Amino acid sequence: MEKKNEYVITIGFNKKLEEHRKVAGILNGMGRTKAQYIVNAVIAYGEEGRQKVPLNRNSVDYEQVKYFIQQAVEEYMKKLAVAEKAKESNIDIVAGYTGEMLGQIFQWKQDEWSRDLESMGFYMGKFIYLLDAYEDLKQDQKKGNYNPLAYVQMESKEEYETFCRSTLTCLMAECAKSFERMPILQHAEILRNILYSGVWTKYEYLKLKEKKTKP
Repeated sequence: MEKKNEYVITIGFNKKLEEHRKVAGILNGMGRTKAQYIVNAVIAYGEEGRQKVPLNRNSVDYEQVKYFIQQAVEEYMKKLAVAEKAKESNIDIVAGYTGEMLGQIFQWKQDEWSRDLESMGFYMGKFIYLLDAYEDLKQDQKKGNYNPLAYVQMESKEEYETFCRSTLTCLMAECAKSFERMPILQHAEILRNILYSGVWTKYEYLKLKEKKTKP
């Protein structure tokens, strides 16, 4: 009998075997990242179970990392192209694509901190997309280019600035929460300075520039 979807696979683990119980527990705790985790594990082992990449968590296979990032970026570009072609008006959906991409890249190592790293990357990615859209809006409107913030502005010009500022604040707050959950030891204060202050440099510059250009 032919499978309806060859990309949907059900795996049955043997609860009597300790290693099976351990792997099932790891996968059940990973949420939407489990498919990529399995992909990485299978790629790490070649045909007939021969290991191609050492599973030492301190070692880094840069070719594998490069492939991982390339896959995430390619998937992102496809989703973004579809959204732009369809003139998607929901900024949360479109910004979410950047968040998904960065979240996947952040947790490439697939260790015990993957969930927090993915969350941090997700909210940072959405922040980056929204801030770029905010910066480009006027130019995009002049050129007739796609920008989902144009739909937000059309709905309420009075609330537009408040929406952008509050959304950016919420996104970076969630990003910072994920950061603070991790045991960052090296360059922790520098990273905190970036998250709590540095990321706002462009926004503050844009507001200052706008204030100066007003008659």
